[in-house]
Amino acid sequence: RPRLATASHDGTVRIYDAAVGVCMQKCVGHNGAVYCVAWSNGGARCWLASGGQDATVRIWDATSGRCVAVHGGHTGSVLTVEFSAGAKQLLSGSDDNTVKLWPVEEPSRKPTKPKKKRRKVAAGEGA
Repeated sequence: RPRLATASHDGTVRIYDAAVGVCMQKCVGHNGAVYCVAWSNGGARCWLASGGQDATVRIWDATSGRCVAVHGGHTGSVLTVEFSAGAKQLLSGSDDNTVKLWPVEEPSRKPTKPKKKRRKVAAGEGA
């Protein structure tokens, strides 16, 4: 069934059954507004990532709603998150002017900086 994820100023992430509009999971953990969410696009599990005002990136098990990882390397609000193909890494961008690359399967590892190569980046979001 199609699902929809929302970010909220009350600090929660909610996962809805898009066909009927029913909230299936309420993910609680951020300390402040949540500004962005992203679904994993591959891999063995279905993950949902979120970022927000508390400068953290969180990874949720989209089936259970359980937080499986919290990454705290930013010093400003996290404004965007996006999984790599295969969901092995998670990219986050913050208003602290940094971009970080997080290992999804090894949550205890520190983030890496993306390689300094000029590349065009495009992100498609919308209805």
